[in-house]
Amino acid sequence: MMKTLTMVSAMLMIVQYIANVTLCNVLQSVRILQSVIIIAVWLNVSMKNLNILNGECVNQCPEGYVLDIGVCQMTCSNGRFLFNKTCVDKCPRSMEYVDEDRCVSECPFQKLYQNTLCVNNCSEQFVRDGRTCKTECSKGRFKYNRICMDTCPDDTLQEHENCVKNCSSDFLLYASKCLETCPPNHFIDRANNACVIRCEGFKYHQMNNVFCLSDCPEKTARLNSTCVTHCPKTQPFLYNKFCFAKCPVSSRFFELKVETGHITYVCVDKCKKYTSSVSNMCVDARSVGKVLFRETCQEQCPDSDPYKVHMPASLHKQPNLTSIMTLTKPINAFVICAKECPSNFVRDNGDCYFECPTIKKNMTFNMTCVHHCPEDYPFVLKDKEKNRNICKNLCEKVRFQNECLDKCPDTSTSIHGGQCVQCGQIGMYEENQHCVNSCKVVQFENRCYNTCLPNAKFALNGTCVQTCPLNASKIDEQQQDLGSLLVCKEKCPTNKFTFGNHCVYSCPQTKSLPLNGICTACHEIGKFDDGSICVDKCRHLHYEFRCVDHCPYKFKIYNKSCVRNCPIVAPLVGTIFDNYTRMNEQGCVRNCKEGEFIEENKCVSWCFRRQFIYNNTCVEKCPAEASFISDKYINYYVTNKECLKHCKDTQYLLNFTCFEKCPQGFYGHKNQCIEKCPEDSPYINHGHTCVEYCQTLRRGMNCLDTCPQGTYEFNNTCVHNCPSSKPYNYKSKCVDICPNFMIKKICYEQCPYGLVGYQRKCLLHCPTEAKYRYKWECFIQCLNNTILNLQKYACFDSCPNGKIKYQQLCYDQCPLQAPYYVKGECVEFCDGYLKGSKCLEHCPHGDVVFEKNCLLKCPREASFLDKNICVSFCPHFYDNNFNCIKECPKNTFPHGKHCTTDCPQYLPFTNVFYNGNRECVERCDTYELATENYECISSYTCSGVIYDDTWCFQTCPSHTYVKRSWGKNLCISLTPVYTMIIILSLIILINIALGVEVCWHYNNPEQWLQGKNASRATHS
Repeated sequence: MMKTLTMVSAMLMIVQYIANVTLCNVLQSVRILQSVIIIAVWLNVSMKNLNILNGECVNQCPEGYVLDIGVCQMTCSNGRFLFNKTCVDKCPRSMEYVDEDRCVSECPFQKLYQNTLCVNNCSEQFVRDGRTCKTECSKGRFKYNRICMDTCPDDTLQEHENCVKNCSSDFLLYASKCLETCPPNHFIDRANNACVIRCEGFKYHQMNNVFCLSDCPEKTARLNSTCVTHCPKTQPFLYNKFCFAKCPVSSRFFELKVETGHITYVCVDKCKKYTSSVSNMCVDARSVGKVLFRETCQEQCPDSDPYKVHMPASLHKQPNLTSIMTLTKPINAFVICAKECPSNFVRDNGDCYFECPTIKKNMTFNMTCVHHCPEDYPFVLKDKEKNRNICKNLCEKVRFQNECLDKCPDTSTSIHGGQCVQCGQIGMYEENQHCVNSCKVVQFENRCYNTCLPNAKFALNGTCVQTCPLNASKIDEQQQDLGSLLVCKEKCPTNKFTFGNHCVYSCPQTKSLPLNGICTACHEIGKFDDGSICVDKCRHLHYEFRCVDHCPYKFKIYNKSCVRNCPIVAPLVGTIFDNYTRMNEQGCVRNCKEGEFIEENKCVSWCFRRQFIYNNTCVEKCPAEASFISDKYINYYVTNKECLKHCKDTQYLLNFTCFEKCPQGFYGHKNQCIEKCPEDSPYINHGHTCVEYCQTLRRGMNCLDTCPQGTYEFNNTCVHNCPSSKPYNYKSKCVDICPNFMIKKICYEQCPYGLVGYQRKCLLHCPTEAKYRYKWECFIQCLNNTILNLQKYACFDSCPNGKIKYQQLCYDQCPLQAPYYVKGECVEFCDGYLKGSKCLEHCPHGDVVFEKNCLLKCPREASFLDKNICVSFCPHFYDNNFNCIKECPKNTFPHGKHCTTDCPQYLPFTNVFYNGNRECVERCDTYELATENYECISSYTCSGVIYDDTWCFQTCPSHTYVKRSWGKNLCISLTPVYTMIIILSLIILINIALGVEVCWHYNNPEQWLQGKNASRATHS
């Protein structure tokens, strides 16, 4: 309905417009009517400055109305919300809450937040937590009447996260709380469903709970205010739900009951069958003096069943009696006749007993009760289950004195020869509860251990002692299979160093220098500890004779040392840039940097505790000589107050405070803030200052840069309606003539959508004399460099997607005479760079240039890259990626023109610093060795072998052997050995030759004499 009303109103406006411009008669043709409908649609959708009010178009809705989809209404439609006098479907993020169908940034104080709605009360499924409606309360808060509270009200109870009047059926009351289980040492009072600390009734243990009851349940007994399922041995008699030590006189007889493995004697006033005359116990047999034979009580057992079996009242398992197989239920008689004693009974004076009847004859030998065990069966085995002492000739496990046991009774006793003894008493040592002649590792107080105990933790000659003696004061920690052992030694082994009174494989960081096998601190020889070696001077900082990269907490840098307090010559603590670590550090300085302030001898960027600044110093209040206060903006977030002797030239004074701009209600004039501008400067500039006249625009007494919405600029003033001398509105200015196009006294740069412009008029179609349309304007012919569409009489700047422009026509591809295309147009020559047939001003990111072509990588004939151009060689150097560079980067070295991280031949060794930087050196420093990779390391960290006092190898080279010296493995050359072998070999050969000659002379004396005579004759 609203859209129809909008359409009709727009049609009426267009009809009036056509009549004014005398375009033609509206009703002359159907074509004009169709155009009117198109324009009406455009006006309904596109003309944002026209809205409908009561069937008429207005520029804006009057006061009291809202704009809802182009229509001025009193209220928004259902489901839409008001934002800046406009109805929207969803409020923006800056004003995301909805209060009475209005978008607000926050809800009124008297209302609550429910998701994005402002409500008076939370909905049924929500609870109120502060001013927010939530589905459940925050953690640690409790729900009461759908309100979240920090604590429950006094008249309520706390049950989980809720406040309730009464606890639920499964919960118990305790200290204003409802609990699932009572705290420790409390009882459950089932009558009141509460936890109590004191039980006035009967305690009843069930599962893990203790109940407090007014009376004990069925099948339980009362014992000392406690309900028990069976009576204890000290009070075995049950009477009237109570346990007694003996039955009362009124019910002096008792029956034996066995339930769930427990024996209970129940007191009764009379027995059902027979009563024992000795104990008042109800039995099946008639009297104690008689015996039972085949369910008959008689004086003596017959010859066929001569053995009297005395049955104990507590015997759970019936004996296997051959003469009473016909009995259908257990018998608690005292004596039963049998053909023989049961296998698990003993004999005494011809009768059978479950256990020996008297203490004097409590030993059992061959199932017979005796006073003493025989000599060849001297050991006693106690059978606790049958309460018997059995005589044995040998103990199966161990014996202690004359008793056979499963294990020795005392932890201090051990087993030796199957007997429990004290090892120390027989001159031996205890090891795993056995006595041995010597311990494998150490002994302490005649007992063997794998390592010494804390109260005697040092080992001396296989014995644990509390302290090492003076003649063996060095402590050497030795690793054993089951732990370590601290051994007292006169001196440390050759492969260890002495650190205090301890022997260590490597010296600790505090004393890292080994001198003559003793760990020594660098400061003890007047040097600094660099972590691995002692140096005369640290590379960066030193702290307590240690070289460090950073000073400890609360220490500052001064003169390359770490100090706790700054000296008088540099008393301030400021931030200094450390060139070594490339970081800002705390240091002692003489003066603070520009832009910093002094606060408690520290240089700060802004005053933290003391808000005022005076002479670049933070003070608590301004002094009398600088009583004027001005805001000093430190950064976007921080502002301090600055103490001034007078305000700056650009500031205004009000109550001893300097302002860059006077506060609300005041205006700046002659460096003062006043409440009203004077007559000589009556106008108020947009900077809230009083001026003599407005240099820009004026509205009333206010100077403006631009006119407000709804007003227009006319003669440097803002008016609501343009006068008749300049009746047209052009860009919010009143003009006498529209420069381009006009509709209803409003000037447009171009005609609205659906219309075309020609000779400052907006038309439905281009006229015949200017039938070509270009950008909603009519022309006699298409402009140069535009594309002609003869079918639609339209001119375009570019071709459609997939088409290329050439001589005002569109093609699928460029012709041969103009084979390249740039910006969608075919050209004959490419002045830029070619990527295929596409001409570009520069190659895309990631491409390289070779002979004005864009390529993904350089070709083989020009493999080097110089400023993104492929070249056949680099003029200076190149890196691993074939990029040309003028000089090799840091930590790289030229190999020809190639820069690599490999060290050159004249600097073959690599020194690695703590920060990871590398340096090529001619030779490694003192106390350093070179690895097989030519890397310099500390000589103390060499885990392999040392060769020629220069190298650290994993194995010795050929023609060398390993020699252990001062805890180090040295590679010694075999050349002297080879020389000695050669010399010895020559001596042996000479001796062999002489021996051969002597032997020949001895075996051929005549030839030797002839030869000698011939020699003499020759000489004569």
